[in-house]
Amino acid sequence: MRYKSKFIFLDLFEYIFALFIILDCNSVWHASVESDYHFDMICASLSIVLFLLTKKYFKIKASFSKETIVLFILCFIYLCLTFNKTTKLTFVPMFLLGLPFLLNYFSISILNRRRFFLFYKLQNIVVLLSISSVILWLLGPLTDILRTDTSIRINWGYIQTYKGYFSLLYNIQLEDGTFLNSYLYRNTSIFTEGPMFNLWLIIALLVEFFMRKKMSIIKIILLILALMTTFSTTGFIALFLFMVLKLYSLGISSGNKIFSLVKYPLLFVGIAVGYVVIMYIIELKSDTGSYSLRMDGYAIAFALWLMNPLLGLGYGNLHAIFMESTSLNIGFSNSIFAILATGGLWMTCIILYPFLFNLFASIYRNRIWLLSFVVISLYLIVTTIFYARFLLVVLVAFQYANLLTFNSKNKHLSDHA
Repeated sequence: MRYKSKFIFLDLFEYIFALFIILDCNSVWHASVESDYHFDMICASLSIVLFLLTKKYFKIKASFSKETIVLFILCFIYLCLTFNKTTKLTFVPMFLLGLPFLLNYFSISILNRRRFFLFYKLQNIVVLLSISSVILWLLGPLTDILRTDTSIRINWGYIQTYKGYFSLLYNIQLEDGTFLNSYLYRNTSIFTEGPMFNLWLIIALLVEFFMRKKMSIIKIILLILALMTTFSTTGFIALFLFMVLKLYSLGISSGNKIFSLVKYPLLFVGIAVGYVVIMYIIELKSDTGSYSLRMDGYAIAFALWLMNPLLGLGYGNLHAIFMESTSLNIGFSNSIFAILATGGLWMTCIILYPFLFNLFASIYRNRIWLLSFVVISLYLIVTTIFYARFLLVVLVAFQYANLLTFNSKNKHLSDHA
């Protein structure tokens, strides 16, 4: 689809929205103790604006689909049942405002050939962060040619002041000895730790590998280079997943009859090999403090979930975790256990249902981009903590929109004036 100047206003707001999604997802400014920027409320407001703009551009008569209304009601009932426990400043912007409006924004976009446009904007910003952070990391922490010129005070497990370079790279986290014998600052870019930057690098690689018609080798090299400098176990495993998914994609697109017969056995072989690789990397990590912290988080989360399996502790309620933990820096190390412990089966089902549906549907229909998106998204949810960040709502809403538009055009959403 050729770029049309009439969409310039919509493109602008998509870029603004993409920027604030990134800033909301554990950037140093989100964790700053000096100011509360309310990125979640800004994201919720922008999601409403995007829905209204797409509705206007494509002349959609009605407002919400019945599926969106049902989803809103389920989230509202959950809030009522856990009103005194749920962190309302987290839950309301994400699930009562963001989810319904983004679901309809994505649905309209999909039906009008703009399925990936928001993700293109996210990737472009991440590529810029990759370029700036790698250059500054090479000239700063690695060679000490540059000196720090700024600082920020953040609360990430504990309150501390960190120095940085031009507000584009901060010396926050040291490599813990998993991959290097000597300690070196990891490339965390503008984020609170390496895995948070790594999260966005993986999403950017996902977009480049499976959402663009033509891959850019330069972008892939830049993103992989930035990912390597984060020294994140999650990132290295993700690269292996990308390799398996890309090989699977090439086999499907070739139309080879032999491959069609052996694709499922090959998939299981890939899973088995992946398991061996992952176990090896975990063994390397097992002697580090972050590994012990992660295991502690799993045990505590599971125990807390058993206290109220259906509703959990109340979405976003981390008070009990800190009460039960033996470490001050717990707060979970992944999203899935945080969702389960604080949101119970109720919110876990709402969040995971579209991913699981699209997982099986994509395999059955050979939609490789959707299969890859689901696999990588679930991988990030299982390994990285962003359950109370707007990015999760974006991923969930996108999956629901793909589910609703999977078979044919949704009559409600394609009802043009």
